[in-house]
Amino acid sequence: MGPKGTGWKSTKLGGHDRSHSFSHATPDSAHYLIRQTLSKLSVESFQHPGFGRHYKVDVPAGPLELIEGQAKPKHLLGEWMSTAICANDILSSVIYTSGLVSATAGVLAPVCLFIVAGVLHLFKSIYCEAISALPSNGGSYNVLLNATSKSVAALAACVTVLSYVTTGVVSAASAIAYLHVVFPQVHLVYGTVLLLLFFACLTAFGVSESARVAVGIFALHVLTLTAVCLLSSVYVAFNSATLHANIEAGYPDVILAGGRVRGTFWTALFFGVSTAFLGVSGFETSAQFVEEQVAGVFPKTLSNMFGVTVFNPLLCVLSLGVLDIDEVVTFKDSVLAHVVRRVGNWLQIELLGVHGGGAHLGSLLMTWVSIDAFIVLSGAVLTAYVGITGLVRTMARDRCLPQFLLATNRNGSCHNIIFGYFLLGSSLVLLMGGDIEVLGNIYTMAFLCVMIAFAVGVVLLQAKRLKLPRDITTPPLTLALALLAVGTSLVVNVAFKPEILVYFLLYLGCVLALVGLMFERVRLLKLVAHVVDKWSPRSRLAAWVQLEVQRVLDVPCVFFCKRDDLYVLNKAALYVRNNEQTQRLLIVHATSNPFSDTITGLSEHATMLCAMYPKLSSSLVTLTFPPGHETFSGALIEWFCQEWDVPRNMCFVTCSNSVKVKISELGGVRVITH
Repeated sequence: MGPKGTGWKSTKLGGHDRSHSFSHATPDSAHYLIRQTLSKLSVESFQHPGFGRHYKVDVPAGPLELIEGQAKPKHLLGEWMSTAICANDILSSVIYTSGLVSATAGVLAPVCLFIVAGVLHLFKSIYCEAISALPSNGGSYNVLLNATSKSVAALAACVTVLSYVTTGVVSAASAIAYLHVVFPQVHLVYGTVLLLLFFACLTAFGVSESARVAVGIFALHVLTLTAVCLLSSVYVAFNSATLHANIEAGYPDVILAGGRVRGTFWTALFFGVSTAFLGVSGFETSAQFVEEQVAGVFPKTLSNMFGVTVFNPLLCVLSLGVLDIDEVVTFKDSVLAHVVRRVGNWLQIELLGVHGGGAHLGSLLMTWVSIDAFIVLSGAVLTAYVGITGLVRTMARDRCLPQFLLATNRNGSCHNIIFGYFLLGSSLVLLMGGDIEVLGNIYTMAFLCVMIAFAVGVVLLQAKRLKLPRDITTPPLTLALALLAVGTSLVVNVAFKPEILVYFLLYLGCVLALVGLMFERVRLLKLVAHVVDKWSPRSRLAAWVQLEVQRVLDVPCVFFCKRDDLYVLNKAALYVRNNEQTQRLLIVHATSNPFSDTITGLSEHATMLCAMYPKLSSSLVTLTFPPGHETFSGALIEWFCQEWDVPRNMCFVTCSNSVKVKISELGGVRVITH
């Protein structure tokens, strides 16, 4: 394997007889390792990739300048457009949270929602640290991928996939529930499936999120919620009896591990807080498209989202001031519509003095709120489709998921991902009968797992990637409190609805099984090849299996190294062996002096790696900077990837404070060692 261009030459590491380097300077220890390696390759010699080469490449100035010109900033999203996309997610959950939390916490529901807002404040610094250190899309998957092993990152990604599935399903079911208020003939279950199908087709035809449309939806929704708060406040000011009655009603009983437990202050607080996390789901959205935001906007979006969470406890208090708590629980799927209907009827009769005849103000307000809820919840469904497409596409490119998911139609949409998501979501709707409470519990579990993964990722960044520059460092106490809060809430959710855990694990297991097959596919294919070879050694199936194994293993990994350090090179080789399915490692060193001692040492150590790890062919690539471009940059990496036909996400770097360029400027490379 070599570059597609010209002006390069290669020398086989170890010489013609694989015993000497190109400079004939291989040390005696390397000679011994090479002889020992060659003597052990008799059994699986057909699988041995061979020793690497030393490629010497002069980087041309012209293509590099062209790439630098093309890399000029594209149109990025500002503060309010970014906030609108995220806030639509978090504000859509406000619509159905009050009723669900009141069912478990009773009159303590507003307090529980306020406590969750405080926990969210803890996570603000956690998210800011992670994104300032690694400003790339992908959320917790990207953080863990750069801080620990690929398998751990893939586990977090699987939980995120489930979170996207459940957020789409809950949003669609809630949208249909509000539409059902206006049009009772709409079937809740089949309507939800049809809404999911509608947005699947819409996304497959190339329609995606529009920041301007998101701003419009956000403005309309904030206006609607503000109007609901103002009108309900007037009602409660004149009619406080309902609120007082709800306060005196006590705390609802809870079902714990299949048995009924008498409601107390503590049961209401614990189970209410664990349920209330559903009201802030969507907080992680901004981390999924940070690359599309103007620099410095990400922390502002988190602050703005923290600000809009004021609607959660406020609307919950007002709901308890307008409706009896039993009514709040009964109408939990569309509680705001019923709140404004009662408020509107009261305003029409008591303040306006209009009795009967014509349209009722309550019905008009209920229709307005229901249509607004349907619009913003439908927007959340579209966000879920866009988000899951981006995440699964990233995982497929990282070879965590099958490559057929990357197939696109003529509109450029990944239709296999889109309709696969639709099938998963629809099956969940049909299995749960469209029950928003049950679906919400599954969603809460997934969301809490995502939050835990993000916090754990920051802990690992502080422990293993401390040299990565970042704008903020989260205090250990903040990390501990955040992990304790979400961890406790997850345990309480499982104890509260243990039967929900079965469905959670079922869907998570399906995604994990697919990822596991991808991680073990080479071993499985080799097992198939062994069985086929015994029965029919010259069959087409045997040939196909061997070709498929070779195709998987021939995709190289690239490690960009600044200096000759055998310890770091060995760690890179071990990382590739333990995390990637490949038999080729390209060690790339960019320099202005192609005859330096560093290159001689790198060549010797690349030869040693070939001998130490016979199933991994380590080649050295020396890139000579063109005049005027003596800086390691993202443009150089992009040129190398194009020239050698290497996926960008298979490029790795070390975490070193001596590299003057920021990780964000290298464009998606992975940090694998320190």
